[in-house]
Amino acid sequence: GTPTTLVMRDILQHASSIDEAISLVRSRKVFVTDIFTIADGKTGEIAVVELTPARAVVRRKTGVIAATNHLLHDAFKDDGQNAWRMRDGTTGARYERMNELVERHKGRLNPQVIQSILRDRKGAGDVELSLGHRGTIDALIATHAVIFDVTSRKFWVSSPPHTLGEFVEYDLREIMAGEVVDHGALPADELLKSDTPARLTEARTLLKRARKEEDLTAARAAHEMFPRHPSFLLTLGRLCDEDGDVECAREAFEAFLAELPPNQKNADEVRERLSQL
Repeated sequence: GTPTTLVMRDILQHASSIDEAISLVRSRKVFVTDIFTIADGKTGEIAVVELTPARAVVRRKTGVIAATNHLLHDAFKDDGQNAWRMRDGTTGARYERMNELVERHKGRLNPQVIQSILRDRKGAGDVELSLGHRGTIDALIATHAVIFDVTSRKFWVSSPPHTLGEFVEYDLREIMAGEVVDHGALPADELLKSDTPARLTEARTLLKRARKEEDLTAARAAHEMFPRHPSFLLTLGRLCDEDGDVECAREAFEAFLAELPPNQKNADEVRERLSQL
């Protein structure tokens, strides 16, 4: 199969329209499932190509189109892997929240608003969730985020860490002409002024140790730092359960279910274990 990066390079080098880009994607055999969002700044057209090793299908819509990590075309309604991805992954929750925010800001989707959406850390319906919750758009796990304005040919790239740093502005026309001009940046997240991101990183390190070494002390420490985080609650509950501490396990599992767990498989397992406890 052709690696995704090479398919993207072919699009950028050879395609001059969305239809040409779609034809190029259809012609490539791949070995993993990918989702391509293709936009044309000259015509305002936009399309999403959902590509698997078996087929390629296209979603088109005037106005706004959204994509996260699952396939939405009817052609994949019986696809077992996609069903698993939607049931046991976080993509559905993020898709619901993204559509909610896009609809809320309809007609005002400028770079500043889009930056706020990329940094959104709430659940659908504006539900407050723990920082780092995997069901949010911004769980502070992304390497970076990018905003493209394909009409003006400008784009904004986030500075580390994650989506929290400044989004530095670039002009593609200047870059293609061999220039890099300082156009400033969209502001850094206010969260960077606190020690909270560093504390989340520390808590995640403790979580890894707790899981790897079955270290209940590390699990308790991570949970104390972020007591509403589903991953920390789940690990604490499992280790307390293994340690024979039924009260601790029950409290952690019940709190886990109350925090809108992003993984349905884990939620089902916890409900089953609670019925046994």
